[in-house]
Parts: sequence; structure tokens; C-alpha cells
Amino acid sequence: MTAGPEGDGAAAAPRPAALPWGAVILDTEFRLRAISQDWLEQVGLGGEPLLPGTPGPEVILALARRGLYGPGDPAARAAEVAALDRSVPIRRITRTAGGRWLQLLSAPLPDGGYATFGLDLSDIPGIEARAQDWQRALRAEDLLHGLRTGVALFGPGDTLRSFNPAYAALIGAPPERLRPGMRFSDIAALLAEVGEFDNLPGRQLPMRLLDHVGDRPLITNTRQRPNGQVIRITLQPHGNGWIREVDDVTALRRAEAEAQRRAALLDAVLAAMPHGVCVVGPDGRISMVNAAYLGFFPNDPIAAGERAADVVNRRVASGEYTPEYGARMHGIAQAMHREGIIERTRERPDGTVLNIRDALLPDGGRIAVLTDITARHRAEAEARRRTEILQVMLDNMRHGICLIDAEGRLVSANALALQMAGLAPEDGRPGQDVAELLARQIARGEHDIPEGGQDRAMSGLLEKMAFRPGRYTRSRPDGTVLEVNTAAAPNGGFVRTFTDVTEDRRVRAELEQALDAAEAANRAKSRFLAAMTHELRTPLNAVIGFSEALLDTLPPPPPPPRPIPGAPPGLPSGGGGSHDFVRAILDAGRHLLGLIEDVLDAARLESAALALVPGPVELGPLLDSAATMLSDLARKGGVTLLIAPLPELPVLHADERRLRQLLLNLLDNAVKFTPAAGRVEISAARRDDGGLEIRIADSGIGMSAAEIEHAFEAFTQLEAGHARRFGGTGLGLFVSRRLCEAMGLELALDSTPGGGTTARLILPRTLLDPAPP
Repeated sequence: MTAGPEGDGAAAAPRPAALPWGAVILDTEFRLRAISQDWLEQVGLGGEPLLPGTPGPEVILALARRGLYGPGDPAARAAEVAALDRSVPIRRITRTAGGRWLQLLSAPLPDGGYATFGLDLSDIPGIEARAQDWQRALRAEDLLHGLRTGVALFGPGDTLRSFNPAYAALIGAPPERLRPGMRFSDIAALLAEVGEFDNLPGRQLPMRLLDHVGDRPLITNTRQRPNGQVIRITLQPHGNGWIREVDDVTALRRAEAEAQRRAALLDAVLAAMPHGVCVVGPDGRISMVNAAYLGFFPNDPIAAGERAADVVNRRVASGEYTPEYGARMHGIAQAMHREGIIERTRERPDGTVLNIRDALLPDGGRIAVLTDITARHRAEAEARRRTEILQVMLDNMRHGICLIDAEGRLVSANALALQMAGLAPEDGRPGQDVAELLARQIARGEHDIPEGGQDRAMSGLLEKMAFRPGRYTRSRPDGTVLEVNTAAAPNGGFVRTFTDVTEDRRVRAELEQALDAAEAANRAKSRFLAAMTHELRTPLNAVIGFSEALLDTLPPPPPPPRPIPGAPPGLPSGGGGSHDFVRAILDAGRHLLGLIEDVLDAARLESAALALVPGPVELGPLLDSAATMLSDLARKGGVTLLIAPLPELPVLHADERRLRQLLLNLLDNAVKFTPAAGRVEISAARRDDGGLEIRIADSGIGMSAAEIEHAFEAFTQLEAGHARRFGGTGLGLFVSRRLCEAMGLELALDSTPGGGTTARLILPRTLLDPAPP
């Protein structure tokens, strides 16, 4: 035996040529490790030695060419062998191309390699017949191993003789621990050890299945495994032992449960539905009625199993059915076979009206569905009465109305419709063709027709008057403007109404002219504001820039002097010199630049010229940033600015820069209108509709309901005149609301005079990611 480079001594030891078996061993990389070359020569498969390290596919092909796997195309034989499942042992009987009978056993090795052992059976008497028997036995064994049903054979003493892989998998036994020779009690103990009976009451072992195996031809039981799988176990005697079959019936049990659930659901639906249902079987007997059906006939209870004909006769006798209706009911089955579905309406002796719908069932029976339509029946009668009233009303309307049928003929027209169409009263006779009426209109000059173009104009006007819903206007020769509206009628025709809109069109034209003038003035104002703010920002940026540069060149201000005894509180007792003057210039310039930016934003928002750049915005960091930016202003005003503990905030899809501007405007207002020692708090909470609400609450001066509405107007200050206490342009809330509208948000104020103000910024669910960042 030739050993591979990593083969151990036992594997590498040569075998005497007299032994009738050989081996081919492959390593974990499927390369040749060792081969019994002397055995190959002994069975007539010799040739060039196969060297260790040769890839497994080449080894298989070389052996196929030598005839190990029988006659035929060596490549095809090699492909068949290479495709075998090497994760399980394989036994097969083969006849070499030289006529030798070999038994081949292939199995995986513990170290991950693979081995094939061959035994020469050629010298056994009657080998050819025996080989065929062995081949059939191996095929049966392969078939058994390939079954999805688990099969195990137990012999005398409940001893396991053989089993297939599916048996071990279905009962939950570790395959490496289940082996022939084990008693059934040992197998049960093994299953208990691995937890297969943990879900059974008291973890009882299923030994009771063996109590009466010999007395009964078949025993079937089911068990649910801890993993939820349901298996069906069938035991039947076999010789001195018995056979145990195991099937996976999980899907079957689920289907049965689903069928039971649907049946219960159907029963609940039938019991709850307001329609009466009665089912008659193919034998003419009632098989099912629901509660609603019984409720229609409280004095005539029926039960399943009664003959439907007897019920009909009983109701004829009681006066529920007339004799004529009873005779019709007796022939209902034959009528349904002709008509399929029969629907009818019946008024009962007590005045209620039922709609009955009979239909055939697939099994030859029939079903009747009863619906109480008393209310609908009365409503239809009322509708007919009202129709007569409406006809009188239509005749006295200020709109011209005419009804055309599906064939294009006049059904009815009021006098105003004929007058507006330029027709004479006699033209309104029912049955007039629309084309004839149009020709009369053209003849009377109602339509401006070029010389010689009457036929073409006639065709175009008829197309315009086609039977389709729509609206158009036309001017009559006397200058009257008519609006003609067409709507489909239930009978397939159409209804055409004529409305004199001459005055409306004149007023609309004047309004459009006024609107164009106002929009032009607004655009001019916006252009002026944009140009003005641009011209102001240019020198103002220079002032700010030079102020910042000058501050950098000045020495730092001296420390504040000691307070002068007797000086009023807040009055400076000394000066900071040039540094304070330059700082004042810089602060004033920045303040003025902010006012100009507000004016420019207001102009852009009014002209819809504000460009938004939406994207994902993390709200937590944005709120922290806004609070930080306003903290210095709050500190100077003696106002406490804080953020309440926030929930997990989702990501908002909006323009982050404009959203920050919006928050800063609201915070600036809150801090500005809150006196010293006041408080401004930022909080957030989820809304019931899935959105988010950000609140900025202050303890400031507050506003009345009337002042809240004015607060959102541009350039509005609640305190007028030069003596007002709070600065600003009055654009903060105006710009904030317009920014909210542009981004799809909502802004609301809750306030009372002296009780502070709460600004509520509402973020809709559609702009929020469902999960927090």
C-alpha cells in the first residue's frame, strides 16, 4: 500500500498481495493519501502507479479508465462517482470492465478525510446471482435511507436492529449515539436526556406504546416535540419484533387547526351577520339556518333535518305565504337549475319587505339569503314622491335645463333652456333630434359660421356636444356669455344645463386685472427690498469687519473699577475706553445686519423665492445648538434657559439651516419677552397621531388671543411708538410661520396676559423616520 506524505505508519504499511481487499484514502483536501496498488493489480486494475497528492477527481477518473466502475464511458462513470454524497457511508456492488465482482464501501474519516475499501467477491460460488441480490438489497437500503419517513426495526426484547437517518432526525436522537443493539428503553432514556420530553406533562416517557403491541395490528400516536414539530408514530408487529414509523405531520396539524379556525370563524360570521341564511341539502332537507333567519320567523321555528317542502306548506297554512307564492317555492329548485340565481322581493303580511336571493351550491343543494329592505323600499317610494316635487322646482330654476336620451333625442327642456339656446318654444317638443336643433340654431345665427363652412362647423359642433361630461362657454350674438355643463344621466343619455355668466365674467375680468396689478406691485416691493437689503449689507459688512479688526488691535479692556460709593445700581463707575466703543459699534452692526436679514427673508417668503435644501436633521443636537447660541443673551437678561429631559427623538427631513433659524427666532422671542429672573424651557413629546411636538415655554409677559393673531403679521409690534420696551422689526414670528409652511410644519402659540407664552412646533409623522437615530 502506497502511503501519502503525511500518512501514519499504520496507514502506510503495505498489504500482502494475497488479501482480497484494498483501500483508497483521500485527505481533508480531497487529495490521494494512500492506495493499495498491489490489490489493484490483483483484480486486474493495475497500471501506472497513482502518486500521493494526486487530486481526488483525477484519481477517480484514472480508476474509471482502468474499469473499476464498470464498462462504458470512463468520464461519465467518473462523474457519477464524483457526484456521490461523501458525508454518509455508501455501499455498492460493481463489476469491473474485466468481469471481476467487487464490493465497494465508502465512508468519511474522523479526521475529515474519505476512504473507499474494496473487497473482491469474484471467487464466491454463484457470485453473479448473489451480486444481483446484494444490489437489490443495497438499492432497498439506499431507498430506505432516502425516505423522509423515519423507519426503525425492533427485534425480540425491543432491541433496535436497524433504522434510517430520518428516524433519528424525527425523534430527536443524536445520530452518533443511536446504534443497533439498543433497547427501546435505552432510546427513551436517551431522548429524555437530550430534552425531547421536556414539554410533556411530568416529562413522562412514552413507554405505554409498547404495552399492547402484540395484541393490536396497528398503533398510532402523535407527539409534539419541544421545537414545535409534530410527529406521528405508527407501530405494527413484524415477525418477532415490530416496526416503528415516524412521520412529520406538522403541516397537517397546522392545516387541521387552520380548518377548524376557519370553520369557527364562518360560524361566528353567520351568527353575527344581519342577513338570514338557510341552506337546503341535495336531499331537500334543511341543513343549516343562522340566528338572523330564525329572527325573521319567530313564530315558525325550524330545525336542521326538516324537509323544506314541509316548511313551505306550514307557512302557507299560517298565512305567511300566499298559495301562489307557496306553489312557486315548491318549484324553486327546478327554476334555479334553469336560471342559476333567482332574486325576488316579497312584502310580508306585517308590512316588512324582504329581498330573497336563491342560488345553487356545488353539492346540488341550495342557499337562500334573506335581507330586510323595508327601509330601502320606503326610501324608494319617498324618492319617487320627491322626484315629482323636484320636477316642479326645476321648471322654475334660473338655469336652463334639458335632458337628452342615449339616442341623441330631446326628452325634456324648460323654457329658459330654449331661450338661452336661441330656440323657439315649439322646438322643445320631446323627440326632437339634437342635430335638427343644432341646424335651427345655425340658421338663426346662434353660431358664427364662415361662408361655405356650414357642414364642417356642423360636424365640429356635434362633436363638441357629444355625450360625455364636460363644461364649456360660448358667446351668443347679443353678447351674452353662457356656461354649458354636461353630465351623464342614469339612462345612458345626458343632462345639459345653461347658465348666464355674462356678469360673472365681467367681474372676474376686473378682479383678474386688479390681482395682476397687486402682484406686480408686490413683486416690485420684493425687488426693492432685496435690492435695498443688498445695498445696506455691503457697507454694513465693512463696518462689522473693520470693527472686528479694530477689536483685535486694541489692548484688552482694564478690569472693572470698584463701585463708587453711593452710585445708583447698574450705573457704571468707570469706562472701558476705546474697546467699549468699538464693541458697541460691532454689536449695533450685527444687530442691524440681523434686522436686514429678517427683512430679506420676509421678502423672499412673500415672493416664494426662498430655496429650501431638505435633508435628514437630528433634532437633539439641533435643540442643544440653538439653546447654546441663545444662552449668552439669556444670561445677560437674567433669564434661565434650560432643556427638559427629552425622549428619543427621530430624524426629521427638513432644511437644517432654516429649521435652526426658526428655533432661534422662537427662542429669541421667548428670552426677549421674559423679564429678569424668568425662565425659558425647551421640551419635546410624541403626539397621538405619530408626530412630534417641540415646545418653547416662557414665563414672560404673555399675550391675549387677539394679540396672538396680530403677532404673526409682518412688521407687527404689540407695543407701538418709540416708548416700547422691546426692540426688533416685528418679523420674527411672521418669518417663523412662513418657514413652517414652506417646510410642511405647523406653528401655534398658547398664551395668556401675564402668564407666559408657549410656542408649539408640530412636526408631522410623514416627515419623521420611524426609528430614533
